[in-house]
Amino acid sequence: MDIHLEKIGVPEFVTEPCSEAQELPRKPDVQFEWHLGANLPKLQTDPRKLKIALKNLLDNAFKFTQQGRVVLRARPSKGGVEFAVTDTGVGIRAEALSVIFEPYRQVDGSDARRYGGVRLGLHIAKRLVELLGGAIAVQSTAERGSTFRVWVPRQHQAPVRDADGATPPWTRNARGKAAATGTAAAGARAPRHTLGQTAPRAVPHFSTRRLSRATEPR
Repeated sequence: MDIHLEKIGVPEFVTEPCSEAQELPRKPDVQFEWHLGANLPKLQTDPRKLKIALKNLLDNAFKFTQQGRVVLRARPSKGGVEFAVTDTGVGIRAEALSVIFEPYRQVDGSDARRYGGVRLGLHIAKRLVELLGGAIAVQSTAERGSTFRVWVPRQHQAPVRDADGATPPWTRNARGKAAATGTAAAGARAPRHTLGQTAPRAVPHFSTRRLSRATEPR
């Protein structure tokens, strides 16, 4: 699959998927908002593929959320940017997290019938993010909601794999063991230096913007 690289500003970039997300089918009791961290770097990436990945995550969040909210956040992280899509939906059972990104896997037949989908967009999102040299992870609790985190590097790089085809080195903890990427266990403590960790003394400042407001300047 071809990569078409562009240098993009994150505040300007997220405007389009957020505006389109406003048109996605959702329940009347579901609110949508987005937050931008300070000092977001520019990204050299394929904006179309990144947009598709984020839209699939947003579509998934709206589809499985009956009430509450869906939130998209972006913050600087480990030489790149982390995008997080959080919802207050039905969540994912712990035993299903290991297969949530596999193609054509129906995680829960009752949920699929009730909410009209089987999360096929998650596999597409994972493939696109990895193509951009990034990674995707999920944290979820059944009946309470989910957070999908996407990390992409500031400068595009080919997907990095170990000799055995396992996870990229940057997702490994200090002991060299693979951290969960795309197969995070519900309720598990994230090891240090892994995707989605927030340092206890370096909480980024987020400015909340509703969709109707202008984007944050560079």
